[in-house]
Amino acid sequence: MHETKKNTVKSIEIPVVNDNSSIKQVPNYISSEKLRTKLVSSSIIITYSAAAVGSTTILLIVPNFETISLFIFLVTLRFGLKIGFQMMLTTAIIFELFATTVYGFGGWVLIFKIIGYLFFILVAGVMYKKEIYKELINENNSINQKYLYSILFFFIGYSLTIVYDLITTLSIIVIFPSLSLIMVNLIAGIPFFIFHEVTNGLLFSLIPSIIVLIDKSSIYGNY
Repeated sequence: MHETKKNTVKSIEIPVVNDNSSIKQVPNYISSEKLRTKLVSSSIIITYSAAAVGSTTILLIVPNFETISLFIFLVTLRFGLKIGFQMMLTTAIIFELFATTVYGFGGWVLIFKIIGYLFFILVAGVMYKKEIYKELINENNSINQKYLYSILFFFIGYSLTIVYDLITTLSIIVIFPSLSLIMVNLIAGIPFFIFHEVTNGLLFSLIPSIIVLIDKSSIYGNY
């Protein structure tokens, strides 16, 4: 009498990576995501730096009318301190190189401009941390709320521009330590300072509308 042997085949379990599994289980995904983030952040910096430098260059025919501080504040408010700071340095250096090459002035006040721009970044950075931009893109905002936001940003832009103008004016003291020359520059520059502050305030009042446009952008809206 023969005994029949049953051959049992053990099933082999093949591990499957679930789409909802931890990113730690997929190292390749981490590297590609980091690369994507770097590419997007670099694109943001290049795009907004080009816009700031280009528009300010066009506006050079109008004394003290610029958009660099607006774009620095806007980028920091929407994308954070790191990108805002990198964009500020890129924009400031490129514009000063251009201004020095073409017009023969500007390079020696770069450090003072950077210090002045830091105040824009700090204020916008605080607002970014508090996610103010999410309140700005809230579709349930009433007309009155939108007006209030515009007024708020007008005074933010106006106040920060006063600080910026005072800091950049200090460059005259460092380069030309003459009290009479300083007083002449301050008095002669008052109309230009006021114009700069008012125009920046008006530009900043547009930030709530600009933030909405950025958020709807298919490229950077979900960054």
